[in-house]
Amino acid sequence: SSIYFLNQKSRKLWRAMGLSALGLVVGLTLGSLVVAIFKAQGTVLPADQVASLSATITLLVLWFITGFLR
Repeated sequence: SSIYFLNQKSRKLWRAMGLSALGLVVGLTLGSLVVAIFKAQGTVLPADQVASLSATITLLVLWFITGFLR
């Protein structure tokens, strides 16, 4: 959906695809980093909570890119 909204904004498909892919990679990287920080502090998170935390951070990054970048 972020590709669709970015393409509607700028009418440049490859740019929209690139920004969406970049947002996906950045979001998953940040999610994994947050999970690693929790592990370093000794907090054990269940697998489903790790997945939902990474997905939430990824969706927030994609929302930011779609909403605020041109």
